[in-house]
Amino acid sequence: MNKNEILSTLKTYLDNKNMFVVGMSISGDNLIKITIDGDTRVTLDDCIDVTKHIENQYDRDTEDYELRVSSFGIDKPMETVRQLNKVIGDELLIKLPDGEEQRARLDSIEGNLLHFTWRIKKGGVKQKALVFKDGEKAILPFESLNYIKEIICF
Repeated sequence: MNKNEILSTLKTYLDNKNMFVVGMSISGDNLIKITIDGDTRVTLDDCIDVTKHIENQYDRDTEDYELRVSSFGIDKPMETVRQLNKVIGDELLIKLPDGEEQRARLDSIEGNLLHFTWRIKKGGVKQKALVFKDGEKAILPFESLNYIKEIICF
């Protein structure tokens, strides 16, 4: 099976659903792993629909393959600027080029430039609860950051 052929097959289908492929691999024994994300959250039903779409395109009698479709994990660093559209206004964990980790709210995106408001810890080191206040603004190119992760709050 050809990776580019599968990606081409998926592109139109996913574009119509405001989703996209974040990662894909095909092992030597035809294990196809596809990771999808979307402009909104991706559900289990979305993964099932993508699986069915691929299975309808490729006959298992002709092509012997195993297929695994999963959504992009919220615990993973973002890999594309497009993934950040759904977290505008949210607080993120950012690893800067110098290796320092910072919390920042993503305010907006212009091309590959990300507009942040730093979230600065208020209070001393011995403070029991972390309290944050808005800090300085920053504009950073996506490519300059080591990673960006969503902070999950319950």
